[in-house]
Amino acid sequence: MDDQNQTAQIADEQTIEEKQKQEENLNKNLLEKKETPVEEAEIVEDKKPEFDEKTFLATKAMVNAKAQRMDELKDEIKEYNERLKNILINDSDLSEAEEQAKQYSQYVKKRKQELMESAESKDIKAKLRDLKEEMADITDSLSTQLLTLFQITGVKEFETDNGQVREFVITAKVKAAKN
Repeated sequence: MDDQNQTAQIADEQTIEEKQKQEENLNKNLLEKKETPVEEAEIVEDKKPEFDEKTFLATKAMVNAKAQRMDELKDEIKEYNERLKNILINDSDLSEAEEQAKQYSQYVKKRKQELMESAESKDIKAKLRDLKEEMADITDSLSTQLLTLFQITGVKEFETDNGQVREFVITAKVKAAKN
């Protein structure tokens, strides 16, 4: 618990220092800003184009024609999609192959389930569960030791027995409350 409190205290001190630096920079920036006078400018009004009825009617006619053609194309596309779908549905060889694939898929699923329920699979699953549990324990312990190492050295790396330098990251986790 003391390690966690010290870590939290260090983080709080760093946060306070960062806020103080931000305030100093903000004050410095405000002092350095110089106001520039606003110059007068002439306001130019937007001129609206004159209404051209001929252009309007021509554009409207093109829009209507294209919208109508778009509706026709949608209907044609729908019709051809249905025709293509019917080709696939009406092919007996394809239907037979799909049925075989469905049966084979069921066989594969059943076989996988049988294999996963075998004694060998159960032994392997148990071993995996044990290894994962050990990994979690080692990870927790290592995390604590790395935090201690950081507190002692102030460096987020260590050298292994074979001379390799490994870096680490310090993280904090909040565990669920125990009721």
